[in-house]
Amino acid sequence: MASYMDALLFLKDSVDVLDDTPCCTGTIPLAANAATIFYKSDQKAKYIFRSNCYYSSSHIHYTRLLDFAHPVSEAQLEDLLKACQPAQSGFNQQPEARTMDVRHFATHLSPADLGIVEIIHDILLQGYSNRKSIRVELCKLSVYGIIYS
Repeated sequence: MASYMDALLFLKDSVDVLDDTPCCTGTIPLAANAATIFYKSDQKAKYIFRSNCYYSSSHIHYTRLLDFAHPVSEAQLEDLLKACQPAQSGFNQQPEARTMDVRHFATHLSPADLGIVEIIHDILLQGYSNRKSIRVELCKLSVYGIIYS
């Protein structure tokens, strides 16, 4: 078994091979079906909105649909913010940062289908493209905004 120091030396050697600090930025167009998100909310909508109601353990939950391929109202975004929990930690944490666990939302957005994984692979794994792979997974939804009471 490799020692802690061996692991650090391997990491240092791997980083030293890179020409520049790897970074990926940009935008990519989405298909209409990739711009939707379903999420669970405990709030009953105060406006006409696509929503379904279901019960679990004597608690009412509402399933909501946001379709970002079409205009979304501030009330809909406010409902999404309220359905999220305050972010506990993270890089550049902001007081208005909120998150939703993957168990409470669903989307058709797939980075693999958009070709993003190949772009990230080519940029981040400079020189190692034939030996390494990248796996993406949905872990949480991060939402940034201000909740108005």
